Amino acid sequence: MHLSKVCKNAAIAAEAKYNIPDKMLQAIALVETGHERNGVHSAWPWTVNNSGRGHYFKTQSEAVEYVKKNVFLKQSSVDIGCFQINAKWHGGAFSSAAKMLNPDDGADYAGAFLKSLFEEFGDWKIAASRYHSRNAIRAARYGHKIERAIADIGLAASREKNRSEMTEKEVSNPATLRVHKKTTASIHAAGGVQLVFFTPASRLFSDAERPADRLIELDAIHGSK
Repeated sequence: MHLSKVCKNAAIAAEAKYNIPDKMLQAIALVETGHERNGVHSAWPWTVNNSGRGHYFKTQSEAVEYVKKNVFLKQSSVDIGCFQINAKWHGGAFSSAAKMLNPDDGADYAGAFLKSLFEEFGDWKIAASRYHSRNAIRAARYGHKIERAIADIGLAASREKNRSEMTEKEVSNPATLRVHKKTTASIHAAGGVQLVFFTPASRLFSDAERPADRLIELDAIHGSK
């Protein structure tokens, strides 16, 4: 599984387990640890925030070593993993730093915590806004971030669905143009847009079965986050 999807998939499982509204825990992970890597913006599992400074490690082992060192040194505020669980206030619920950094364990704890906030306030939006802080002003700002993240996740899912449907239609259509080459020489980047050159369908059929030649214009394909 690609690391960009680790936090998301863990959040989806916890949403189902605790009956959390769709995308809400995913949004919390994105707000807490959203990070761009290799052109993809996603929640990053090996994130540690030490006294307000975020660290995005390449591997889990690097993050574990950092947590062990700084928790041992009794740093005042260390937030850990996909859902930025605070070691000082919630670390006792985990047997080790590795457990706190484990996306599935973190998602389960974050989901249970969010559910407890819902049971306290009786409203999911209020519960989500207070995930990070109970301070009214901070909670209001955080709640707006969660709403925007939920909207962004929904938009990204819609775009992915549309791309999949377009691909299925192209594959099932015999007149669809076939990709001839996908090399550096045949792909030109222009303002983030890739133009891919195709072999015309007329070259794929014999004279007897060849459809009438026609010009097909393809929309530029944008890469998703």
